[in-house]
Amino acid sequence: MTFTVARIAAGSFTIRKARLRKTGTSTTNAGFRLHLYTSSPTVTNGDNGAWLSTQSSTYVGAIDFSSSNALAFSDGAGINGAPLIGSDISVKLASGTSLFGLLEARAAYTPANAEQFTITLEAFQD
Repeated sequence: MTFTVARIAAGSFTIRKARLRKTGTSTTNAGFRLHLYTSSPTVTNGDNGAWLSTQSSTYVGAIDFSSSNALAFSDGAGINGAPLIGSDISVKLASGTSLFGLLEARAAYTPANAEQFTITLEAFQD
């Protein structure tokens, strides 16, 4: 996932929270963690593999989406998430305006057929 967050190249910003929306309506085991990086992470074990092998040098933090606050709607489901540690994630990019993410399922989640996830970061730009 790619998020354009900074207003200018090599800009800085603070992420306060995030919103996850998915096209499937089930909230059973819908606990997720969004891992954030300053450059596109290299995943060594492919899609649907366990999250374990990414580079720490570009990792800036994570946002948890708990199934306990997931809401089901007739056209999908939504979860608000907060940073895993602390109340904010402050980022100063070395270049560019983008942040990159990997979404990890934290429980025995079964995705709906062709389910799509959309994440919106709420950030204060410097």
